[in-house]
Amino acid sequence: MKRRTGKLKAITMVESVIYLFLFGLIFITIIEFAITLRANNRTSLEKVNVEKVVIYLNEHISDSFKNTLSIDEANSLFASDSGWIRIIKNGGYKEYSLINGNFIYSDNGNIISIIDPDFKIEKLRFDKILNSRNELQGIRMELKIVSIKKSTNFKEYHTSFLIK
Repeated sequence: MKRRTGKLKAITMVESVIYLFLFGLIFITIIEFAITLRANNRTSLEKVNVEKVVIYLNEHISDSFKNTLSIDEANSLFASDSGWIRIIKNGGYKEYSLINGNFIYSDNGNIISIIDPDFKIEKLRFDKILNSRNELQGIRMELKIVSIKKSTNFKEYHTSFLIK
């Protein structure tokens, strides 16, 4: 009988434990990364939703200012964090106001809440823009929108609208 002269190749128990430890360490690192990534995606999605609401409100008001005759100063509240504005149009009026955190739109008295129920408005301020003859030419609007689900997710927005 001939005897084998080569070394036997096998995995010892110590090597197996080391391989399992390294595999477990890599697996835990990957899981932690996935959890962190998911949390960041969720936060980003919430911020995108706030941006969508701001864009929607801005476009809605901007559309109301098209073909505007004037702003009804007597039925508008300026320089207040709970302001409202009435825009006079050919067929009546459009009004925007803040009532209990809801952004309210009124089209000739038909009242509609036009904001997503997952958000509330904490500040709706209108300031006058006057021309050189001290006539109302437009408004400056400040808006603070806050997520109801996560109050640290908010957006403050400033814009202006002119009567054309």
